[in-house]
Amino acid sequence: MVSRDTPQPNIRGYEINTETLLKPTEGTSSSLSAAKGNSSTSLHFKSLRDVYAEPKEDIAYCVDGLIPKGGLSVLAGRPKTGKSTLVRQLVGSIATGTDFLNRATVQGSVLYVALEEKRSEVSRHFSDMGIPEDSPIFLHCGGIGKAENAIEELESLIHQCGNVALVVIDPLFHFVRVRDANDYTAVYPAMEKLMELGRRTGVAILALHHLKKRQSDDLMDGALGSTAITGAVDTYMALTTRGESRSIASRQRYGCSLEESSLIWDPLSRCMSLGQTSQEVQENQQAGTTIRIKTSILDFVTGHAGCTQEDIFAAVTGNMALKKNALTTLADDGSIFAHGLGRRGDPYTYWPEGHERAASAEEIASSVQRPMTTIDGTHTPEVGEREEQV
Repeated sequence: MVSRDTPQPNIRGYEINTETLLKPTEGTSSSLSAAKGNSSTSLHFKSLRDVYAEPKEDIAYCVDGLIPKGGLSVLAGRPKTGKSTLVRQLVGSIATGTDFLNRATVQGSVLYVALEEKRSEVSRHFSDMGIPEDSPIFLHCGGIGKAENAIEELESLIHQCGNVALVVIDPLFHFVRVRDANDYTAVYPAMEKLMELGRRTGVAILALHHLKKRQSDDLMDGALGSTAITGAVDTYMALTTRGESRSIASRQRYGCSLEESSLIWDPLSRCMSLGQTSQEVQENQQAGTTIRIKTSILDFVTGHAGCTQEDIFAAVTGNMALKKNALTTLADDGSIFAHGLGRRGDPYTYWPEGHERAASAEEIASSVQRPMTTIDGTHTPEVGEREEQV
Protein backbone atom coordinates (compact mmCIF):
# COMPACT_ATOMS: atom_id res chain seq x y z
CA MET A 1 0.00 0.00 0.00
CA VAL A 2 1.33 3.44 -0.91
CA SER A 3 1.64 5.97 1.91
CA ARG A 4 0.11 9.39 1.45
CA ASP A 5 3.54 10.82 2.18
CA THR A 6 5.11 8.90 -0.70
CA PRO A 7 5.70 11.31 -3.59
CA GLN A 8 3.75 10.36 -6.69
CA PRO A 9 5.92 9.64 -9.76
CA ASN A 10 6.06 12.33 -12.40
CA ILE A 11 6.15 10.50 -15.75
CA ARG A 12 7.69 13.50 -17.46
CA GLY A 13 10.78 13.16 -15.29
CA TYR A 14 11.42 9.44 -15.12
CA GLU A 15 13.31 6.92 -17.18
CA ILE A 16 12.88 3.15 -17.31
CA ASN A 17 15.96 1.02 -16.70
CA THR A 18 16.53 -2.57 -15.73
CA GLU A 19 17.87 -1.82 -12.23
CA THR A 20 15.59 0.72 -10.58
CA LEU A 21 12.69 0.64 -13.07
CA LEU A 22 11.86 4.30 -12.40
CA LYS A 23 14.32 6.95 -11.33
CA PRO A 24 14.39 10.69 -11.63
CA THR A 25 16.16 12.25 -14.57
CA GLU A 26 17.10 15.80 -15.26
CA GLY A 27 14.95 17.97 -17.44
CA THR A 28 11.33 17.56 -18.29
CA SER A 29 11.44 15.04 -21.12
CA SER A 30 8.06 13.54 -21.91
CA SER A 31 9.52 10.30 -23.23
CA LEU A 32 10.63 7.17 -21.39
CA SER A 33 13.25 4.71 -22.56
CA ALA A 34 15.54 2.03 -21.17
CA ALA A 35 18.67 3.81 -22.27
CA LYS A 36 21.16 3.00 -19.50
CA GLY A 37 24.29 1.08 -20.41
CA ASN A 38 23.93 -1.90 -22.69
CA SER A 39 20.37 -2.66 -21.64
CA SER A 40 18.63 -5.07 -23.97
CA THR A 41 15.21 -3.73 -23.03
CA SER A 42 13.36 -2.34 -26.07
CA LEU A 43 10.64 -0.41 -24.26
CA HIS A 44 10.27 3.16 -25.44
CA PHE A 45 7.38 5.28 -24.18
CA LYS A 46 5.98 8.61 -25.32
CA SER A 47 3.44 10.75 -23.57
CA LEU A 48 -0.05 10.97 -24.98
CA ARG A 49 0.57 14.68 -25.63
CA ASP A 50 3.52 13.84 -27.89
CA VAL A 51 1.60 11.07 -29.61
CA TYR A 52 -1.23 13.49 -30.37
CA ALA A 53 1.32 15.96 -31.76
CA GLU A 54 2.71 13.44 -34.26
CA PRO A 55 1.62 13.76 -37.91
CA LYS A 56 -1.49 11.71 -38.62
CA GLU A 57 -0.72 8.59 -40.59
CA ASP A 58 -3.26 7.40 -43.13
CA ILE A 59 -3.43 3.68 -43.82
CA ALA A 60 -2.21 3.02 -47.35
CA TYR A 61 -3.59 0.02 -49.19
CA CYS A 62 -2.33 -2.26 -51.90
CA VAL A 63 -5.96 -3.33 -52.48
CA ASP A 64 -8.34 -0.60 -51.37
CA GLY A 65 -9.68 -1.23 -47.89
CA LEU A 66 -8.56 -4.87 -47.92
CA ILE A 67 -4.80 -5.48 -48.08
CA PRO A 68 -2.68 -2.78 -46.39
CA LYS A 69 0.79 -1.74 -47.46
CA GLY A 70 3.54 -2.34 -44.93
CA GLY A 71 1.54 -5.16 -43.38
CA LEU A 72 0.96 -8.90 -43.33
CA SER A 73 -2.17 -10.59 -44.64
CA VAL A 74 -3.20 -14.25 -44.88
CA LEU A 75 -5.52 -15.98 -47.33
CA ALA A 76 -6.62 -19.38 -46.03
CA GLY A 77 -8.59 -22.15 -47.69
CA ARG A 78 -8.78 -25.90 -48.02
CA PRO A 79 -6.64 -27.67 -50.63
CA LYS A 80 -7.90 -27.42 -54.22
CA THR A 81 -10.45 -24.70 -53.47
CA GLY A 82 -8.83 -22.01 -55.63
CA LYS A 83 -6.47 -20.14 -53.27
CA SER A 84 -3.57 -20.10 -55.70
CA THR A 85 -5.87 -19.32 -58.61
CA LEU A 86 -7.37 -16.33 -56.78
CA VAL A 87 -3.98 -15.05 -55.64
CA ARG A 88 -2.61 -15.14 -59.21
CA GLN A 89 -5.59 -13.03 -60.21
CA LEU A 90 -4.56 -10.60 -57.46
CA VAL A 91 -0.95 -10.63 -58.69
CA GLY A 92 -2.10 -9.79 -62.21
CA SER A 93 -4.34 -6.98 -60.94
CA ILE A 94 -1.52 -5.37 -58.94
CA ALA A 95 0.97 -5.64 -61.81
CA THR A 96 -1.46 -4.03 -64.26
CA GLY A 97 -3.18 -1.64 -61.84
CA THR A 98 -6.66 -3.07 -62.47
CA ASP A 99 -9.45 -3.73 -59.96
CA PHE A 100 -9.48 -6.86 -57.83
CA LEU A 101 -12.89 -8.08 -56.63
CA ASN A 102 -14.42 -4.66 -57.31
CA ARG A 103 -11.68 -2.84 -55.37
CA ALA A 104 -9.05 -0.45 -56.73
CA THR A 105 -5.40 -1.49 -56.57
CA VAL A 106 -2.09 0.36 -56.47
CA GLN A 107 0.04 -0.63 -59.45
CA GLY A 108 3.51 -1.96 -58.71
CA SER A 109 5.90 -4.85 -59.03
CA VAL A 110 5.07 -8.23 -57.50
CA LEU A 111 7.39 -10.90 -56.12
CA TYR A 112 5.53 -14.21 -56.31
CA VAL A 113 7.03 -17.09 -54.32
CA ALA A 114 5.14 -20.19 -55.51
CA LEU A 115 6.75 -23.04 -53.60
CA GLU A 116 4.33 -25.77 -54.72
CA GLU A 117 3.54 -24.65 -58.27
CA LYS A 118 4.90 -25.61 -61.67
CA ARG A 119 6.24 -22.67 -63.61
CA SER A 120 4.48 -23.88 -66.78
CA GLU A 121 1.04 -23.87 -65.06
CA VAL A 122 1.63 -20.46 -63.50
CA SER A 123 2.66 -19.09 -66.90
CA ARG A 124 -0.37 -20.64 -68.60
CA HIS A 125 -2.75 -19.12 -66.04
CA PHE A 126 -1.31 -15.61 -66.43
CA SER A 127 -1.60 -15.99 -70.20
CA ASP A 128 -5.23 -17.15 -69.96
CA MET A 129 -6.01 -14.08 -67.82
CA GLY A 130 -4.53 -11.84 -70.49
CA ILE A 131 -1.64 -10.52 -68.38
CA PRO A 132 0.97 -8.89 -70.71
CA GLU A 133 4.40 -10.51 -70.76
CA ASP A 134 6.11 -7.25 -69.82
CA SER A 135 4.11 -6.93 -66.59
CA PRO A 136 6.36 -6.44 -63.52
CA ILE A 137 5.80 -9.93 -62.08
CA PHE A 138 8.80 -11.90 -60.81
CA LEU A 139 8.33 -15.60 -60.13
CA HIS A 140 10.04 -18.18 -57.98
CA CYS A 141 8.58 -21.65 -58.45
CA GLY A 142 9.74 -24.66 -56.44
CA GLY A 143 11.34 -25.25 -53.05
CA ILE A 144 13.95 -23.12 -51.27
CA GLY A 145 15.82 -25.74 -49.25
CA LYS A 146 16.28 -25.11 -45.53
CA ALA A 147 15.19 -21.49 -45.90
CA GLU A 148 17.28 -20.33 -42.93
CA ASN A 149 17.92 -16.90 -44.46
CA ALA A 150 14.79 -16.74 -46.61
CA ILE A 151 13.44 -13.53 -45.07
CA GLU A 152 16.79 -11.74 -45.30
CA GLU A 153 17.16 -12.77 -48.94
CA LEU A 154 13.61 -11.69 -49.70
CA GLU A 155 14.24 -8.26 -48.18
CA SER A 156 17.35 -7.86 -50.30
CA LEU A 157 15.37 -8.75 -53.44
CA ILE A 158 12.66 -6.23 -52.54
CA HIS A 159 15.26 -3.47 -52.43
CA GLN A 160 16.91 -4.65 -55.66
CA CYS A 161 13.65 -4.79 -57.58
CA GLY A 162 12.29 -1.40 -56.50
CA ASN A 163 8.66 -0.26 -56.55
CA VAL A 164 7.48 -3.58 -55.09
CA ALA A 165 3.83 -3.33 -54.06
CA LEU A 166 3.14 -6.94 -53.14
CA VAL A 167 4.96 -10.09 -52.07
CA VAL A 168 3.06 -13.39 -52.23
CA ILE A 169 4.25 -16.43 -50.27
CA ASP A 170 2.51 -19.68 -51.18
CA PRO A 171 2.29 -21.53 -48.81
CA LEU A 172 3.20 -19.85 -45.52
CA PHE A 173 4.95 -22.64 -43.61
CA HIS A 174 7.03 -23.81 -46.54
CA PHE A 175 8.73 -20.44 -46.40
CA VAL A 176 8.69 -19.79 -42.65
CA ARG A 177 9.58 -23.04 -40.90
CA VAL A 178 8.26 -23.95 -37.46
CA ARG A 179 8.46 -27.30 -35.70
CA ASP A 180 4.88 -27.25 -34.49
CA ALA A 181 2.26 -25.10 -36.24
CA ASN A 182 -0.01 -25.49 -33.20
CA ASP A 183 2.53 -23.99 -30.82
CA TYR A 184 1.72 -20.31 -30.27
CA THR A 185 5.17 -19.56 -28.83
CA ALA A 186 6.79 -20.90 -32.01
CA VAL A 187 4.33 -19.55 -34.57
CA TYR A 188 4.04 -15.97 -33.35
CA PRO A 189 7.78 -15.14 -33.62
CA ALA A 190 7.78 -16.58 -37.14
CA MET A 191 4.79 -14.44 -38.10
CA GLU A 192 6.38 -11.45 -36.40
CA LYS A 193 9.40 -11.65 -38.71
CA LEU A 194 7.14 -11.34 -41.74
CA MET A 195 5.22 -8.49 -40.11
CA GLU A 196 8.45 -6.62 -39.43
CA LEU A 197 9.59 -7.19 -43.00
CA GLY A 198 6.41 -5.57 -44.25
CA ARG A 199 6.80 -2.63 -41.85
CA ARG A 200 10.44 -2.04 -42.80
CA THR A 201 9.89 -2.17 -46.55
CA GLY A 202 6.39 -0.70 -46.78
CA VAL A 203 5.37 -3.68 -48.92
CA ALA A 204 2.15 -5.66 -48.60
CA ILE A 205 2.95 -9.28 -47.78
CA LEU A 206 0.31 -11.93 -48.44
CA ALA A 207 0.81 -15.52 -47.30
CA LEU A 208 -1.39 -18.47 -48.25
CA HIS A 209 -2.38 -21.02 -45.64
CA HIS A 210 -4.75 -23.95 -45.08
CA LEU A 211 -8.07 -24.16 -43.28
CA LYS A 212 -9.00 -26.95 -40.90
CA LYS A 213 -10.81 -29.96 -42.32
CA ARG A 214 -13.87 -29.25 -40.21
CA GLN A 215 -15.39 -25.90 -41.06
CA SER A 216 -15.85 -23.61 -38.08
CA ASP A 217 -18.70 -21.17 -37.54
CA ASP A 218 -16.09 -18.69 -36.29
CA LEU A 219 -14.12 -17.34 -39.25
CA MET A 220 -11.07 -16.56 -37.08
CA ASP A 221 -10.99 -20.11 -35.71
CA GLY A 222 -10.82 -21.76 -39.11
CA ALA A 223 -7.09 -21.53 -39.85
CA LEU A 224 -5.09 -24.72 -39.41
CA GLY A 225 -2.71 -24.43 -36.45
CA SER A 226 -2.15 -21.82 -33.79
CA THR A 227 -4.36 -18.78 -33.27
CA ALA A 228 -1.18 -16.73 -33.75
CA ILE A 229 -1.74 -17.12 -37.50
CA THR A 230 -4.95 -15.12 -37.45
CA GLY A 231 -4.08 -12.98 -34.45
CA ALA A 232 -0.82 -11.61 -35.82
CA VAL A 233 -1.97 -10.46 -39.24
CA ASP A 234 -3.52 -7.18 -40.39
CA THR A 235 -6.01 -8.87 -42.71
CA TYR A 236 -7.22 -12.46 -42.56
CA MET A 237 -9.23 -13.79 -45.51
CA ALA A 238 -10.93 -17.17 -45.70
CA LEU A 239 -11.94 -18.91 -48.92
CA THR A 240 -14.66 -21.47 -48.17
CA THR A 241 -16.73 -23.87 -50.24
CA ARG A 242 -20.23 -25.32 -49.98
CA GLY A 243 -20.75 -27.94 -52.64
CA GLU A 244 -19.75 -26.33 -55.92
CA SER A 245 -20.01 -22.75 -54.66
CA ARG A 246 -17.15 -20.64 -53.27
CA SER A 247 -17.26 -17.66 -50.95
CA ILE A 248 -14.75 -15.27 -49.40
CA ALA A 249 -14.83 -13.19 -46.21
CA SER A 250 -12.28 -11.18 -44.22
CA ARG A 251 -11.54 -9.93 -40.73
CA GLN A 252 -9.26 -6.90 -40.54
CA ARG A 253 -7.31 -4.74 -38.14
CA TYR A 254 -7.84 -1.77 -40.48
CA GLY A 255 -10.61 -0.88 -42.89
CA CYS A 256 -13.98 -2.59 -43.21
CA SER A 257 -14.12 -6.37 -43.22
CA LEU A 258 -15.38 -8.04 -46.36
CA GLU A 259 -18.77 -9.61 -45.66
CA GLU A 260 -19.00 -13.21 -46.79
CA SER A 261 -19.67 -13.05 -50.52
CA SER A 262 -19.93 -15.61 -53.27
CA LEU A 263 -17.21 -15.95 -55.91
CA ILE A 264 -18.27 -16.56 -59.50
CA TRP A 265 -15.85 -18.57 -61.62
CA ASP A 266 -15.34 -17.78 -65.31
CA PRO A 267 -13.74 -20.84 -66.96
CA LEU A 268 -12.75 -18.89 -70.08
CA SER A 269 -10.69 -16.17 -68.40
CA ARG A 270 -9.96 -18.41 -65.37
CA CYS A 271 -10.87 -15.51 -63.10
CA MET A 272 -13.27 -15.05 -60.22
CA SER A 273 -15.65 -12.15 -59.69
CA LEU A 274 -17.46 -11.05 -56.56
CA GLY A 275 -21.10 -12.07 -56.38
CA GLN A 276 -23.82 -11.53 -53.82
CA THR A 277 -23.22 -11.43 -50.10
CA SER A 278 -24.42 -14.42 -48.10
CA GLN A 279 -27.20 -12.28 -46.65
CA GLU A 280 -28.38 -11.27 -50.13
CA VAL A 281 -28.30 -14.90 -51.24
CA GLN A 282 -30.34 -15.92 -48.20
CA GLU A 283 -32.89 -13.14 -48.76
CA ASN A 284 -33.27 -14.07 -52.44
CA GLN A 285 -33.66 -17.74 -51.57
CA GLN A 286 -36.30 -16.88 -48.98
CA ALA A 287 -38.12 -14.65 -51.46
CA GLY A 288 -38.15 -17.48 -54.00
CA THR A 289 -39.39 -19.92 -51.38
CA THR A 290 -42.15 -17.52 -50.34
CA ILE A 291 -43.36 -17.19 -53.96
CA ARG A 292 -43.42 -20.98 -54.32
CA ILE A 293 -45.39 -21.42 -51.09
CA LYS A 294 -47.94 -18.74 -52.02
CA THR A 295 -48.46 -20.34 -55.44
CA SER A 296 -48.90 -23.78 -53.84
CA ILE A 297 -51.45 -22.42 -51.34
CA LEU A 298 -53.46 -20.70 -54.11
CA ASP A 299 -53.46 -23.88 -56.21
CA PHE A 300 -54.56 -25.98 -53.25
CA VAL A 301 -57.33 -23.63 -52.15
CA THR A 302 -58.60 -23.39 -55.77
CA GLY A 303 -58.83 -27.16 -55.98
CA HIS A 304 -60.10 -27.67 -52.42
CA ALA A 305 -62.55 -24.84 -51.72
CA GLY A 306 -63.59 -24.75 -48.09
CA CYS A 307 -60.35 -26.33 -46.82
CA THR A 308 -58.99 -25.50 -43.40
CA GLN A 309 -55.63 -24.09 -42.40
CA GLU A 310 -54.65 -27.55 -41.19
CA ASP A 311 -55.44 -29.00 -44.63
CA ILE A 312 -53.33 -26.32 -46.35
CA PHE A 313 -50.30 -26.72 -44.10
CA ALA A 314 -50.41 -30.50 -44.48
CA ALA A 315 -50.49 -30.27 -48.29
CA VAL A 316 -47.95 -27.48 -48.85
CA THR A 317 -44.27 -28.13 -48.06
CA GLY A 318 -41.96 -25.53 -46.57
CA ASN A 319 -41.04 -23.64 -43.42
CA MET A 320 -44.08 -23.28 -41.14
CA ALA A 321 -43.43 -19.60 -40.41
CA LEU A 322 -43.24 -18.85 -44.15
CA LYS A 323 -46.46 -20.80 -44.77
CA LYS A 324 -48.29 -18.85 -42.08
CA ASN A 325 -47.04 -15.53 -43.43
CA ALA A 326 -47.97 -16.50 -46.99
CA LEU A 327 -51.50 -17.55 -45.98
CA THR A 328 -52.02 -14.30 -44.07
CA THR A 329 -50.75 -12.24 -47.02
CA LEU A 330 -53.02 -14.02 -49.49
CA ALA A 331 -56.02 -13.45 -47.23
CA ASP A 332 -55.14 -9.78 -46.65
CA ASP A 333 -54.75 -8.95 -50.34
CA GLY A 334 -58.00 -10.71 -51.29
CA SER A 335 -56.46 -13.56 -53.27
CA ILE A 336 -58.36 -15.96 -51.03
CA PHE A 337 -61.12 -15.46 -48.47
CA ALA A 338 -61.59 -16.91 -45.02
CA HIS A 339 -64.97 -17.81 -43.54
CA GLY A 340 -65.74 -18.78 -39.99
CA LEU A 341 -64.87 -17.49 -36.56
CA GLY A 342 -61.45 -19.10 -36.42
CA ARG A 343 -62.10 -20.96 -33.20
CA ARG A 344 -62.75 -24.47 -32.02
CA GLY A 345 -65.88 -25.83 -33.58
CA ASP A 346 -65.90 -23.09 -36.22
CA PRO A 347 -62.41 -22.93 -37.81
CA TYR A 348 -61.59 -20.72 -40.72
CA THR A 349 -62.28 -22.25 -44.10
CA TYR A 350 -60.57 -20.84 -47.14
CA TRP A 351 -62.14 -20.18 -50.53
CA PRO A 352 -60.81 -18.89 -53.86
CA GLU A 353 -61.89 -15.39 -54.83
CA GLY A 354 -64.56 -16.25 -57.45
CA HIS A 355 -66.12 -18.98 -55.33
CA GLU A 356 -66.41 -16.62 -52.37
CA ARG A 357 -68.44 -14.05 -54.31
CA ALA A 358 -70.88 -16.71 -55.57
CA ALA A 359 -71.30 -18.15 -52.09
CA SER A 360 -71.97 -14.70 -50.67
CA ALA A 361 -74.69 -14.04 -53.25
CA GLU A 362 -76.37 -17.37 -52.47
CA GLU A 363 -76.17 -16.67 -48.75
CA ILE A 364 -77.72 -13.22 -49.23
CA ALA A 365 -80.57 -14.61 -51.34
CA SER A 366 -81.29 -17.48 -48.97
CA SER A 367 -81.14 -15.25 -45.92
CA VAL A 368 -83.97 -13.07 -47.35
CA GLN A 369 -86.27 -16.04 -47.94
CA ARG A 370 -85.29 -18.23 -44.98
CA PRO A 371 -86.60 -17.40 -41.47
CA MET A 372 -83.91 -17.02 -38.83
CA THR A 373 -83.46 -19.98 -36.54
CA THR A 374 -81.92 -20.02 -33.09
CA ILE A 375 -79.29 -22.47 -31.98
CA ASP A 376 -81.92 -24.74 -30.38
CA GLY A 377 -83.84 -24.92 -33.68
CA THR A 378 -86.86 -22.80 -32.69
CA HIS A 379 -88.28 -20.29 -35.14
CA THR A 380 -87.37 -16.63 -34.64
CA PRO A 381 -90.24 -14.34 -35.80
CA GLU A 382 -89.49 -11.66 -38.33
CA VAL A 383 -90.29 -8.02 -37.51
CA GLY A 384 -93.72 -8.10 -39.20
CA GLU A 385 -94.64 -11.33 -37.47
CA ARG A 386 -93.73 -9.87 -34.07
CA GLU A 387 -95.94 -6.83 -34.80
CA GLU A 388 -98.91 -9.06 -35.73
CA GLN A 389 -98.39 -11.08 -32.55
CA VAL A 390 -98.42 -7.88 -30.53
